[in-house]
Order: sequence, then C-alpha cells, then structure tokens
Amino acid sequence: MAPSHGGKSTLTDYFIQHGHLLVTDDKMATFEKGGDFYAVPSHPYHRPYRQVEVLGHRCENAATEIRSIHAIYILEKDEPDSICTLRPLKGIEKFSRLHEGGEMNFSFFTKDYVQYLSRLANKVNVFNVKVPQDLDRLHEVYDIIVNHCESIKEEI
Repeated sequence: MAPSHGGKSTLTDYFIQHGHLLVTDDKMATFEKGGDFYAVPSHPYHRPYRQVEVLGHRCENAATEIRSIHAIYILEKDEPDSICTLRPLKGIEKFSRLHEGGEMNFSFFTKDYVQYLSRLANKVNVFNVKVPQDLDRLHEVYDIIVNHCESIKEEI
C-alpha cells in the first residue's frame, strides 16, 4: 500500500522482473472468509512508472486465483540517501494506516467498513517500509521485503 505516486507500480514492476507473481498493479479487492483474509487478483496488466502514454503491459506471471494475505506492507517515501527500514505497526497507528489506504468512506458503509478494518488489523501483520526515493536503490527495498516475507513464511 502507498498513497498515489508512492511507488506501488514501480516496486510492482521490480518484483515482476524478479519472477514474482502479479496480484494487482494498483487497487486490490480483499475479502474475509472463516476469519482469514484474501486478495482477489485483478487484470493481468501493469503500468510501470505510471507513464501516461502506457495503458499497461500484459504480465505472463499473473495470479488467477485468490491468495491468502499474510502481511501488508505500507510504503513511505523517504530521502534518497536515507536507510531503507521496515517496522511493524501496532494499535491505532496500524488501524489508521490501513484506513488511509482505503477509499470506502461513504456514510452507509462506515460501520461495516470500520469493523472489517478492525478484524483485518487484528489478524494480519502490517509493516511500514521507508523507501529511499532513488530508483538505483530499489534492490534494497526489494531485499528487505523479500527477506521479511521469507521469515514470516517460516513462522506460519
């Protein structure tokens, strides 16, 4: 997750180039079933670097089935020379950051939406990733996320 122009598509492209599965290029539908949370894959296209003239490139390694959500990473832009860090979010900060990424703010959804986010926040680990704004350092962001994902898989 990240705000608009926060690096989602750029990082997605980097992951795809390194053999990872595309679930979505931007917004991702999620749902809850049996107390677990799942991601719904979108169309198999992505727009690296959000070039206006590019409508999307077909990704041959795109997800076709729902995927279990084990962790959520929220990208945060940082200075080009900063250190790439990853830290777990807890409590109200975790809930607030998940809410910032959502766009369902209609009043008739409020109760269900807040309850859904609360259950998601209580079930799924959420991490803040400081991302140096330097394309030559994408490998650092990639490495910290991949290494962290591997450690989570060992715990599951």
